[in-house]
Amino acid sequence: MKWIPIDKTFCVYVTGKNTNLRHSHFTALQVKNAIVDLQKATFGERSNICINNPYLIIHLHMYDNQAVLSLQSTVESLHKRGYRPSLGKAPLKENLAAGLIKITEWDGSIPLVDLMCGSGTFLIEGVSNALNIPCIKKNYLFKNWLDFNKNIYNKEISKIQNNSFRKQNFSKVIGCEIDREVFLQAKNNISLIRFFSIYRNL
Repeated sequence: MKWIPIDKTFCVYVTGKNTNLRHSHFTALQVKNAIVDLQKATFGERSNICINNPYLIIHLHMYDNQAVLSLQSTVESLHKRGYRPSLGKAPLKENLAAGLIKITEWDGSIPLVDLMCGSGTFLIEGVSNALNIPCIKKNYLFKNWLDFNKNIYNKEISKIQNNSFRKQNFSKVIGCEIDREVFLQAKNNISLIRFFSIYRNL
């Protein structure tokens, strides 16, 4: 119980289901009740629940008759990079775009053209990969874990910030989008990324 301090907040997220537990909200309540009941029995006190800004997130994933209970390392899924406030109607997930661009082996030496760029995700991930620019999230919940080592974390962040950026001359990076509203969303997203200098609407 040292991992879930009674003076700190937590919440429970549930994904998946099985034949006995089909409703994620009900399942989350059962996990929460089990944790706070154990806290009260052990310490005479219990943690408060916080949905919007919890100190810890307990994640339960169910599949068939198996369940995995774990601590969630970030508030949002890691595929959400944080650079995309504007989304098109059918946005491409950032991690999927990153995987696709790696398959192409594009390195910036030849033009990158996305004829249906949507909110610009493929372009942004392509340039990020070519420049070796990592995604660093602002709120890592693992900083609240019992075994978190601040010195190791700061050392790794310093290495990323000081050594990762790879400068190079780029060929053109072009995104095309027929929907004016979606184009403006992409333009807004790209404007937040400092290394984009070419964007074209056809």
